[in-house]
Amino acid sequence: MKRLNFSEKPILWLLVLFSFVGFLAALYLAVEYYLGNMPGCSLIGGCDIVAQSKFAQIGPIPLAM
Repeated sequence: MKRLNFSEKPILWLLVLFSFVGFLAALYLAVEYYLGNMPGCSLIGGCDIVAQSKFAQIGPIPLAM
């Protein structure tokens, strides 16, 4: 099996970077959920409406997880 060489494929660095950013966003939303805070919106409003809807979690598990 061939090992992935990040220096030859810059697109792999982008994939790793975007995956890590997505992980941090999900972690932030999960922490805000368990602390009982509403996530802040910077560009548009209505984040609190989305976070409190019945579609924001499946059973007791928030979708940010």
